[in-house]
Amino acid sequence: MPATAQATLSPPRLPQQRLAHWLAAHQALALATLALLAMTAGIGRIVTHPPAPTSEETPAWWPISLNVAEGRGYTACYENYFPFCSTTADSPTAMREPVPVLLFAAVAALTRESLLAASLVELALHAAIVVAVFFLARELFDPTVALVAAGLWAIYPPALKMVPQVSGDLTAALMMTAGMYWLVRARRSGQLAHWLVSGLCWGLAVLSRSAALAVAGALAAGIVVEKAAAMRRGGPGVRQWAPPIVGFVLAISLAMSPWVIRNELVFHSPVLTSTLTAYNLYRHNHVVASDGYLRIVGSAEAQTEVTRLMGQAVNLPQGTVDEVQMSAVYQREALQIIKAYPVRYLALSAYRFLPLWFDWQVAEAYGRHTTRWDAVIMALQASLLALALTGLANGWRQSWPLALAVVATSAEYMVIISLLRYIVPVMPLVIILSAAGMGRIAGAWRARKTVAQAHNVTAVYNTRHDEAAPT
Repeated sequence: MPATAQATLSPPRLPQQRLAHWLAAHQALALATLALLAMTAGIGRIVTHPPAPTSEETPAWWPISLNVAEGRGYTACYENYFPFCSTTADSPTAMREPVPVLLFAAVAALTRESLLAASLVELALHAAIVVAVFFLARELFDPTVALVAAGLWAIYPPALKMVPQVSGDLTAALMMTAGMYWLVRARRSGQLAHWLVSGLCWGLAVLSRSAALAVAGALAAGIVVEKAAAMRRGGPGVRQWAPPIVGFVLAISLAMSPWVIRNELVFHSPVLTSTLTAYNLYRHNHVVASDGYLRIVGSAEAQTEVTRLMGQAVNLPQGTVDEVQMSAVYQREALQIIKAYPVRYLALSAYRFLPLWFDWQVAEAYGRHTTRWDAVIMALQASLLALALTGLANGWRQSWPLALAVVATSAEYMVIISLLRYIVPVMPLVIILSAAGMGRIAGAWRARKTVAQAHNVTAVYNTRHDEAAPT
């Protein structure tokens, strides 16, 4: 085809291409706009759902922060979970992880215990995650995918729902996203500093939501497998790749050490995570001993079951009973039931994928009805999950740590307890993969459209050529 004909008939740049080009050239402005969008959406949530002492997760976190702020120490007594906590002096607790508690204790001390101020801190965390999502996605994919992912997180409803509450979910989400960013950089650079920063972030994630500990362990194991496979193909030896990974693990341990030491001094037991783990293990798995066990155990049913268990007084410690001792009782009773009904337990664990990802039948467990908005969230979660699988298939070699983190989190919760809010800390990773999936689908669509346009151009040229040919 002559060059003049090509220049005349070549298709103009598509609007999507022009937008992608502009976004790539103005990343800072676009990111700032998305952070502002996240702030605006969060403020809207605060206005429509003002923070209160009874807001969702707030009763489980805020009182501990207030006790710290008012000089009563890291204490709390929740008799629904630990019926004998009032028998211990000052009721020391390890129910909730320390990073969010101490953060909101500082907010309470500086703002005369303002829940609004605490919500604004949650809002700032939400906006900071937008930035972290952008940098992680850009490191893995490209600026367009990064901006799409940041925009999705800015308006992600389950995250916005957390803004007027006091909890550790957004803190954990920020630390896990930052930890993953530095882990991705460390895999590429091999620099010890990157491994150490990543380990520190993951340690803070564990101290925000203890489920991150299993995720960090899975990532360390995955990196070892990856490096060992590379070594068999002629890559660096153990002496080259082992020290950074050891540094990663040590950084996590160092970050966690103050919490572990504190618990050893207070409870004479090195509690690594939370004393609520065993309670949840018993609460949500005792149902396998009866029919109709594929369900979520609501709070009213849980309180009745704990009262029944305490009434039996099965091997309860004598005298004062602290959280660690009560946790041992819950764990013992739960494991006995699980061992008696292993097949039912496995079936229940598999079933919990639905409430974990979609809040399936959760409303009914708490005496409510599933609403249209609940159905919208279910559809959104299903769409994000499908897109994430598409994005993972397009670049699994560089993004497998994200998938592993999501799988490890899901598996950890499915064997114990499942609600959608528990998956929120790893949803930034899911959203990044979803944005990559959108990019893959859009790229395939553009490729087909380009081929179609090329055929059209060729057809037009051939027609003109035939018309111009002498007869």
